[in-house]
Amino acid sequence: MYMKIKFNSKKILNIIVFVLMLLFLFGHVISDRPGSLGSRQTAPWLTIGSGKVLAQSEFVGSKRGLIMSPIVIYLNGERGTTLKNEHTYYKLTNDYETKASVVVYPSVVNIIRDEEGNVKIDETEKDRKSDVASWVVLESTQHEIKHGETIRSEFSINIPDDADPGSHLFAILFARSPADTNTNSPAVGINDKILLPVILTIDGDINFESDIDSFFVSDLLLKEQSFFWGGTAVVNVKIKNNSNIYVRPLGNIFIHQGDKTKPVETLAFNENGLIISSNNSRNYRHSFSTNNFIKDKIVDGKIVWEFDWSRFFDFKFGKYYVTYQSRIKPAPEAGLPNDKVIIIERTTEIFVFPIQILILIIVIVLLIVALVAWNYFKKSKKRENK
Repeated sequence: MYMKIKFNSKKILNIIVFVLMLLFLFGHVISDRPGSLGSRQTAPWLTIGSGKVLAQSEFVGSKRGLIMSPIVIYLNGERGTTLKNEHTYYKLTNDYETKASVVVYPSVVNIIRDEEGNVKIDETEKDRKSDVASWVVLESTQHEIKHGETIRSEFSINIPDDADPGSHLFAILFARSPADTNTNSPAVGINDKILLPVILTIDGDINFESDIDSFFVSDLLLKEQSFFWGGTAVVNVKIKNNSNIYVRPLGNIFIHQGDKTKPVETLAFNENGLIISSNNSRNYRHSFSTNNFIKDKIVDGKIVWEFDWSRFFDFKFGKYYVTYQSRIKPAPEAGLPNDKVIIIERTTEIFVFPIQILILIIVIVLLIVALVAWNYFKKSKKRENK
């Protein structure tokens, strides 16, 4: 025995349109409720590299603490000479709340940057031609600074005849006790210790060579990903600097669907101008939203979604190409002509299938199932009444 069920396509279409309108109106209503899932919140925005490239005291630049000036020094020198000029100095101001005198002990340390751009003290053994800290002579190794007082102190650099050419990184470390000056404590740059980074470029044979070491798209946890339901996509670029000078990568990231001259979104790469030290690598990260309906963030090591129902229909859909066009240039302190540039391009693909479409498909299927069940129920009733 077979049962024939007649579908009224016009009614089904009207019901689907009605449900979509309800979803849209419901989205606007719920998004205006304070504290609801749809309340608008700013998703965390990933910075390129590290926002604290130069390790500084939390008091530097504030109204209370030890204020240092300048916060970074760029120098150029020649081998076999002593460098001392209008730039080889620093100033310290005592602006602590206690209004008491402070004693500060400066020393010189070699420092390095890791791939995230964080500054660390380099305690590896070096020979004379690369041990920049050993070239530096401080005018004083102890400063007693009265409250409100600013002191100025100079230093000089004795550059060996056989010094390695290119860019070198060292720092003047200011500590509140002499014992702190020779430690690689994680507290460097916090509270009682601050670093004054110095970038010294020495004349000689300069090589300029860089490349993109890795390029991929990930989620907020930096897990490589090519398929997105929605949320934030993070563009990860790792650049290897094979030069003996500092370089500054610039350029643009284009999100497009095959024609990068018509991108749906363009991200300016490295707007902060963060540099890569010689013979080193650095990670840069930019992010964009694949679906404005979903606002994601990291909570306890996991990605958590929140929904902005007023942007239910604001999403990307389909295959997208992510293209980075780089312009890697020597950092200005290297003293090379501005027209020196390395141009590299990398492209990867992602696919976005917004979760809203899945929701709509589920709703439509449920409606059809409900309609079929209702028709079956009505026909059953009619048969019973006969």
